[in-house]
Amino acid sequence: MHFIVLFLFLCFLITTAYLIWIFQKSNSNFEVESKNQNYLFITVLIPFRNEINRISPLIESLNHINYPENRFEIIFIDDFSDDNSNALIPEKYVCLKNVGLGKKAALQTGISFSKGEVIFQTDADCLLPQNILLNINQSFASGKTDFLIGKVELSYDNLWETFQAIEQAFLISFACVLHQKKIHILCNGANLAYKKDVFNILNGFEDHKKLASGDDMLLLEKFSKYNSSSISFQNLSTQAVKTQSAKNWKDFLSQRLRWTSKARHFQTLEIKIVGWSLVLFFSLEIFAFINIFFNDYRLTPYYITVVFLQTIFIILANKRLYNQKWILKSLFLAIIYPFYAFFMTFLSSFGNYSWKNRKTIYHKTSWKNE
Repeated sequence: MHFIVLFLFLCFLITTAYLIWIFQKSNSNFEVESKNQNYLFITVLIPFRNEINRISPLIESLNHINYPENRFEIIFIDDFSDDNSNALIPEKYVCLKNVGLGKKAALQTGISFSKGEVIFQTDADCLLPQNILLNINQSFASGKTDFLIGKVELSYDNLWETFQAIEQAFLISFACVLHQKKIHILCNGANLAYKKDVFNILNGFEDHKKLASGDDMLLLEKFSKYNSSSISFQNLSTQAVKTQSAKNWKDFLSQRLRWTSKARHFQTLEIKIVGWSLVLFFSLEIFAFINIFFNDYRLTPYYITVVFLQTIFIILANKRLYNQKWILKSLFLAIIYPFYAFFMTFLSSFGNYSWKNRKTIYHKTSWKNE
């Protein structure tokens, strides 16, 4: 048994070191660059629900978008807000009522109304960089991109929010490394772009429309199965869409439960292999930690080496995305992350969470809004 554990540890040590090497070797320029100066027509979709306290900064950032005015449109979709959020939206922007229920239905409402060749979706609590549409156009104008994974940064004003920002940097960087191996596992619905015609060919959200979440990662899986080579990753050196960190434990748990709940619905073998490998990896770390805690130090060198390599990867991710190292915070995250990941996976199996004043309950293979 001890030999098997040591062998698995060595495998994961080598894998972690390899991921760091890939991440360092990369210049982060994953987009397909184009010399074509044609401006594609881009539709910006912004579904919202009860965002009266957060939508104004987004609107201010929209006013500074750098793109030909006749080559883009902005469509807000109201998902049954009851706080009068839509009163804050300027008349120059289109504001639709959701014809269904939930974010995917709102996006589908906007897509059905849209005129754009490219759909860019974001959230109402975000701030958009001035040149975001130029960056999107650069990737799609080559004709080789069907789906663009964008970068999202979290704001941080205190220790609690800083840890969320570090986790975000880690997840984006991990997705970035896997992308280079044609494994597309993570993206964020606050910064996604895709071709409308391919979206329609794939029947969009139809296969998982009953799920309360999954407008981003499950859609990415469909595009990846259709043409994995057409998935592009935004240059990590470009400006990111910025959004707020969760302000309290309740919002944090609800958000992470939404994220974790999507995993059970992936169908691609490569994604399942990555998922189960991470489960095994974290299990080994927890096993080693418990053994060390109870004075069995045989796995100590391996455990320390794994945590060290994970910390290095997280520090590199922080530096790439936030220009910060956060060494001690990264070390702490590397130690607790296996326990945190297992805890969230366990909670998601029961699946009750509230979001935007809606309670969502996991029921067999789908989610029901009540």
